[in-house]
Amino acid sequence: MYDPVKTYGYPKGLMVPHYNIEVAILQVGGYSPRETHRRHFANLAGTYSPNRVGPILFVIPAGNNNTTRPTYPANYPRVMAVGAYDRRGQRADWGGGQKSNYGSWVDVAAPSNVGSTDPLGTNSQGYPLGWVGPPDEHETYLFGGTCAAAAVAAGVAQLVQSKYKTWDPDQVQQRIIDTLVPLEYAPELPGSIDAFLACQ
Repeated sequence: MYDPVKTYGYPKGLMVPHYNIEVAILQVGGYSPRETHRRHFANLAGTYSPNRVGPILFVIPAGNNNTTRPTYPANYPRVMAVGAYDRRGQRADWGGGQKSNYGSWVDVAAPSNVGSTDPLGTNSQGYPLGWVGPPDEHETYLFGGTCAAAAVAAGVAQLVQSKYKTWDPDQVQQRIIDTLVPLEYAPELPGSIDAFLACQ
């Protein structure tokens, strides 16, 4: 049987200990939906397993191709698709046609170009993989793309779960969606996650 967690080698991300759900980031995507994949994501989101703490809330980047075309698994039900915005509150743009995907299928938006001191390897320019700028005086790199935004969104999901310990993945996701803050300069995105409001 196909198991997206085993197949993609994830989650290596956020696991919520001692609570009823797990939060997992899958940094994968494509434009071809598959019914078997959709069913398995829905199953993992709604069931317990002896090998896991509980059901999984999948947090998945919407992609960086500047399109409204849905990506998968981000567009499956019971998955939180995350778009990205920049420090000006505009849809994140990394140049070269790489801009956050958007559209009605994107569930939430989160900030991108997040500072980090933990490089994952280097690209052809000598910068860490997935990063959009050289280090500053504190050796902090900017981690860009909707993958960075998904990491922020997963952190908020973890905070919500720590506040509402009996909630299932659907309830945690809906709480985050219900407390989104509109983005004045990026109306094409669903709104920004807000950790403070989500945890009230």
